[in-house]
Amino acid sequence: SFYGQWGGETHLEQVSVGTLRRMLCDEIGDGVTELACHPGYADPEFHSAYSAVEREAELRTLCDPSVRESVLELVTGVLLATAAWQLMRVFGISPTLRFDGPSVAWGMGGAVALTAWTFAVQQGYALALGRAHADGLTRALAAHFKHAGIAQIGAAFLAAGGEELFFRGFIQGQWGLWVGSLAFMAAHLGKRDIRVIGYWSVFQGLGLGLLYDVTGNLAVPIISHGLFDLGAMVYFRRLMANTPSSSLGPR
Repeated sequence: SFYGQWGGETHLEQVSVGTLRRMLCDEIGDGVTELACHPGYADPEFHSAYSAVEREAELRTLCDPSVRESVLELVTGVLLATAAWQLMRVFGISPTLRFDGPSVAWGMGGAVALTAWTFAVQQGYALALGRAHADGLTRALAAHFKHAGIAQIGAAFLAAGGEELFFRGFIQGQWGLWVGSLAFMAAHLGKRDIRVIGYWSVFQGLGLGLLYDVTGNLAVPIISHGLFDLGAMVYFRRLMANTPSSSLGPR
């Protein structure tokens, strides 16, 4: 539970960013979920068994940008998937969604191709702007996933499914490859420090869209996208574990 004490002793790990992000992925079920919390700054005159240390730790966790991103990711994935199914029904789009051996093979191949393209872009930045700039940009992106746990990494695969249903199933199905890819890029324009990466995502959208066009099976880009995101989060988590905070951000 999200409570900074256990057995009358302080346990701040129970109100950490990682714990809250895990709870958001693992403990939210059907219906209404309520999170009881006690954040705030305590006045010197305030006396409570739940101390200022624990309350301020809760406040820092609840205000952490990565927690907001986790909530947005979960909500966005669900909303995109729901909107996609409804809109495809309205527009009479009936995509093939078949998970079998060939679709898994195509999906894995697509994930490898996306990964190779991503590393190629990174090397291009290193050649054009210097290795320090390229590494700083990568770490700036990785910083958004430094608290990712196993549950969050698994949830990335599910979020990818919602995105593919919307951008490939609906938008590309209705208006074509380029519109779907540009919409995908627009949705991935992040904060200023990583915005240039969002611009490059148009090519990832094109790659995923081509997989859909070639195979005619929406399961293929879903698998590719999910595996790519899963691998990226594992890579970023390991990168951040070995990166001092002073090295974050492009130079």
